[in-house]
Amino acid sequence: MFRQTIMIGCALAVFGCSSVVQPVAQVSLVEAQEEQVIAADDAIQRILNTNDYGSSQVYAGESFVVSPRFFSARGAYCRTMSNSVQSKLFCQSQNGNWFEVPSVMSELNANETSETE
Repeated sequence: MFRQTIMIGCALAVFGCSSVVQPVAQVSLVEAQEEQVIAADDAIQRILNTNDYGSSQVYAGESFVVSPRFFSARGAYCRTMSNSVQSKLFCQSQNGNWFEVPSVMSELNANETSETE
């Protein structure tokens, strides 16, 4: 009886520790796509590269305040240029050029506000 209990216990331990071969996906679920961005013009490049936080800069006849650089969830360094009317977000690509990030959420919020009025 003792011998059978030992044999059953060993068998359960061996079978319990073994595992089925895990499947490996042959096709990836998500395809990596490189984001196409258009570099901001030279004047904005200079403003974002050379100016300190809080400095007021004139671009296209409008005065903007430049934010400090921050590391975004996009995996890039970003800054904002804003005034009382608008705020534009710019991020730095891997080659060092700044590009404007579309403001989808702020446009959505502006549309919702105008519809309720």
